[in-house]
Amino acid sequence: MPMDDILSSLASRCTDPDLRRSPKYARLVAAIKGAIADGALQTGERLPTETELTDAMPYSLGTVQKALRELVDLGVLSRSRKTGTFVRDPVPLLDDVSRFNFERPDGTLVSDVRARIFDISEIRHSGRWDQRLGKCRNGFVRVSRLDRIDGSFNCYVETHLRADRFNDMLSLTTADLEGKNVRTFLKQRYGIEIFKTEISIGPAAENADAEKHLSPPPGTNLQSIESIGRNRSGKALFLQTNFYRDTGYRVQIF
Repeated sequence: MPMDDILSSLASRCTDPDLRRSPKYARLVAAIKGAIADGALQTGERLPTETELTDAMPYSLGTVQKALRELVDLGVLSRSRKTGTFVRDPVPLLDDVSRFNFERPDGTLVSDVRARIFDISEIRHSGRWDQRLGKCRNGFVRVSRLDRIDGSFNCYVETHLRADRFNDMLSLTTADLEGKNVRTFLKQRYGIEIFKTEISIGPAAENADAEKHLSPPPGTNLQSIESIGRNRSGKALFLQTNFYRDTGYRVQIF
């Protein structure tokens, strides 16, 4: 679709009477999601720039940036400073929820967990990972992802692995890990079987990234699910921490 037509379509959608009471950034989020849902915006299509969106709405630059950030966090859009903002492929289902899962308030288990990897990086500072996995002179590999649970709320997930053993993961793209549980990935890439997973649930330690990605509903606390995966000899190979807000869903450990 020509860029002028995209801008015109989004501006029109933002005036939908049903969105009148929503914050401006939420109107733009809904407009872009609606355009994707009905095919006006296709997978891989580039969106207008922040400046073009600001001029066309007209919304402030901060409002446009907030809307785009939310859509990136939800896995709807991808962004690059060099190439722009694009519609992403649908977020894939997580391939394995066999160790724990969320239970709805009515007692049924969630079957829809959408996992979007957005960062693979090396870290050198200390944290719970070197307490759980042992100190490592080479640092640690951190994989960050955002899970959409049951279409209702987000779960921010960090997985840490020792860089002296898994440093080659830094050469991977986020697409290489899309939809894969860490246990699946370790088995497929390294032939490593996880024989035991220790899981604990409780109030989360302070985490700035989790706070950034999980909007705080009034009165809710940040919770965490900590999983340590061990091989046959009992050596800890990964630490995974799932951060989420207390939304009425319970966690079931299997």
